[in-house]
Amino acid sequence: MIKKLHYVWLGGKPLPAAVQDSIKSWRKYCPDWEIIQWNENNFPISDFRWTREAVARRKYAFAADFIRLWALKTYGGGIATLM
Repeated sequence: MIKKLHYVWLGGKPLPAAVQDSIKSWRKYCPDWEIIQWNENNFPISDFRWTREAVARRKYAFAADFIRLWALKTYGGGIATLM
């Protein structure tokens, strides 16, 4: 089993407290999993037309959907959706 959990945070704003609590919970209950945050600094937004246009229009949820599936296909593991 690939023990990676991918989530996406775009837009540059700080993570809300509820999201931070969720991530702490993942680390507590899945200590042997690698928790990976994808964002504008470590994902090549401009390499993909879908993400480039979605981020330019501040449609972060659309871009996040693509990035989560890309990460799952590329690295395996699981994905989490943040609200």
